[in-house]
Amino acid sequence: MVRSNVVTITVRAKPKITIVSHRLYANKTEVDVGEEVVFMGAAELSEPLPTSQSVIIDIYVNDKKVDTEVRTAPQGIKRISYTFTLTFQEPGTYRVYTDLSIPGLGIKSESTTATITVAGVEKPGAAIKIPDIVKYGATAALAIVGVYAGYRALKRR
Repeated sequence: MVRSNVVTITVRAKPKITIVSHRLYANKTEVDVGEEVVFMGAAELSEPLPTSQSVIIDIYVNDKKVDTEVRTAPQGIKRISYTFTLTFQEPGTYRVYTDLSIPGLGIKSESTTATITVAGVEKPGAAIKIPDIVKYGATAALAIVGVYAGYRALKRR
């Protein structure tokens, strides 16, 4: 008599990694023209990365892409953190956000938006720039030399 055992093997699909949350923060939301703002971003993953992955971060200001950064995220992490700096040269209100993508896993996410207000006033002490100091210093030195030369000329008479 022939007997057989039936063995059932169930193969579960590997869970697809998703980005659960993606936030962007700024160290300042109100700055003066020319002042640097540091941005910090964090994307939480649903599962740890199975292998190290290239991460592409596109940076947008008022819906215009201004920069792209490429980083490597190590195997096993569930949180991708990044920082970057921007300096605003004109007064106004700026909306800054990022698109983070992991091409190797086919996932992409847009961050929350950080709103930055830039005032048109220069920082105190920035009113006289270095070239102005050099120009005024040179003018003052020439004036002193001229007065001294005139004094010496009058004294000789």
